[in-house]
Amino acid sequence: MTPQTTAFPIGQESGVLVLYNQSEAIAHGEARDLVAIQGVVACAQAVAEALAAGHRVVKVPVTTTVEEALRPYPADSWVLFNLCEGVNNR
Repeated sequence: MTPQTTAFPIGQESGVLVLYNQSEAIAHGEARDLVAIQGVVACAQAVAEALAAGHRVVKVPVTTTVEEALRPYPADSWVLFNLCEGVNNR
């Protein structure tokens, strides 16, 4: 089962959110830092696939703020699996 990557209508669904940081480039540091970030994306995919065997799973990339990424998902309906290590090099 492939994990979903889009939001469900609020109040109609629940399940597990896999939160992870996603960056296309790094603002500072070394090239290997981008490899580490890409590793988080691969890890999020693996976790989502494992959880999808028994749960509804939505992968949630964080590109701006955690609050913005989680806004569509009511906290009382979703369990959060947090792999986000930072946003915008913070």
